[in-house]
Amino acid sequence: MWIRSHPAQAEPDDPAERAAWSAFVADACRRVGADPAVADEHAVLRMTRRVAHSGARPMAPVASFIAGLALREHPDVDPTALMARLQDALDTAPRPEENPHG
Repeated sequence: MWIRSHPAQAEPDDPAERAAWSAFVADACRRVGADPAVADEHAVLRMTRRVAHSGARPMAPVASFIAGLALREHPDVDPTALMARLQDALDTAPRPEENPHG
């Protein structure tokens, strides 16, 4: 069950739903030939949530894709360190212009 009153929460509280997410990640990794041990969906969700909430919402999926590229190019990199480096790039992420009328 999702907690809808907390929009910053992107991960389910329900253990069955969490298990379904893990099953999806394992299946998707198997289908594309990726190591599911490297696919830390929680780290990716934290990183994309931070990107989105910094005001650079359109860049959240782009940051995830860049993480995948980096892991392909550098398979021995620590995924947690990689996510931290991507989070550090938030200062350079484009932000939508403020709408002065609303």
